[in-house]
Amino acid sequence: MADAMSRLGIVDWGIGGLGVVRELRAYCTRKKAASPAISYFSDTGAPPYGTLSVRDLEARLRMAIGFLRGHGASRILLACNAASTALPLLSDLDDVSGVIAPTIALVTRQKNAKRIAIIGGRRTILSRVYANALRKKGFDVVQKIAQPLSAMIERGEQRSPRFETAVAQILRGTTHYTALLLACTHYPAAFASFEKQFAGQIIDPLPAIARAYFDAKVAPHKNQDAFFTTGDPHAMKRATRLAWGDNFANLKPKKILL
Repeated sequence: MADAMSRLGIVDWGIGGLGVVRELRAYCTRKKAASPAISYFSDTGAPPYGTLSVRDLEARLRMAIGFLRGHGASRILLACNAASTALPLLSDLDDVSGVIAPTIALVTRQKNAKRIAIIGGRRTILSRVYANALRKKGFDVVQKIAQPLSAMIERGEQRSPRFETAVAQILRGTTHYTALLLACTHYPAAFASFEKQFAGQIIDPLPAIARAYFDAKVAPHKNQDAFFTTGDPHAMKRATRLAWGDNFANLKPKKILL
């Protein structure tokens, strides 16, 4: 059981982490548990995290973490797979966690996932963080870089023919695999597209990530959630509505400069 926290800081390049927030809220509702206030940091004003050098990614994450701490966050979640691959560089920060460990724990519990295809952004796939861990546990793994998809979801294109074509190209060669891991927090926003094109089990890690971070004692709060972006607040609001529906109907992201 983790120590009580009053505000959870969440870092993501874009809106993928809002899917985690949605699941966190739903989990707390089911458990009739108090939820912490959330400070959310969307960094679309920076290049996609998967394209940054290791040094630049670390610096960017430390900047975002410092910002969230300055806004009262007592615990930080990197709700982005690319960012989470940089956790070893942040080992001096004991209040920072990522999405990779709970995702691996989820996959290892799936009885039908021994032959698994993993799709994710370039940094996530090239890090082999999932492939290495799962192969050690006896899984047959194939990896596919799906770099364009997160940016397309940010633009609200997940229901377009162009997106369907991109998914079809990425999933080539996976027909003999029994499970598909969505190794990017953006991808569950396009679950229907993957479901249409992949015949096996599709593993959405967002609920498991939510449980991992809300199986903690949480201090009740009266503070409102706060949302910040280094990009375009209007674009963030539109993308959020298209990706996550009415879950964030009152979203009012604040533009920040870092």
